[in-house]
Amino acid sequence: MKILMVYPSHSWYMRIYRKIKKIPNSSLGTKHGIGYIINYAKSNDEIVDFLELESVSWKEFKRIVKNYDIVGYSIISMNYIIAMKAIKINKEENPNVTIIVGGSILQFLLKNMKTTI
Repeated sequence: MKILMVYPSHSWYMRIYRKIKKIPNSSLGTKHGIGYIINYAKSNDEIVDFLELESVSWKEFKRIVKNYDIVGYSIISMNYIIAMKAIKINKEENPNVTIIVGGSILQFLLKNMKTTI
């Protein structure tokens, strides 16, 4: 089983936050939760890859997601729209994929999602 963990971009927000708070780029990150999941899965001999969505084009993303059985997304409020677009594309390119969603937006999604993606 091949697993891909995706971190959707919210770089516009982070660039503004870093500038306001005068924080160096290397000092701020929000990927620790997804990192725990990746490390746990790898410790159980699973094949797990990580993709930061802003590092690839949509064309590349479409090609990449075809190759995975499970794709997990870490969603926060700042990357919700881009994450939902990525999930939609993911399901179009790989209809049999299992999508897993986590992150701080999860409670909101559970209360407000009216349809299945």
